Amino acid sequence: MKKIAILGSTGSIGTQTLDVVRANGDIEVLGISAGRNVKMLEEQGVEIRTCGTCLNFYGISDKLQVGEVTNMYDIAERMTKADRIIKP
Repeated sequence: MKKIAILGSTGSIGTQTLDVVRANGDIEVLGISAGRNVKMLEEQGVEIRTCGTCLNFYGISDKLQVGEVTNMYDIAERMTKADRIIKP
């Protein structure tokens, strides 16, 4: 089974990649990212993990509306397990 990460999943390349993933049972998405369209990520069935240090640094912890707070170690570990990273 191929394991991939998709950077920019809410753009045209990302949504087309997700269509291919859905049509092909032998691809597993380990990581996914998007710019500002968090609602679309949620609609794509994404497990959203946000870096707590980043939230604190930018002073936006109170603005988090979806997902789970984690750390960059967890996020980076998930991304490095991918066989391939797809980005725009």
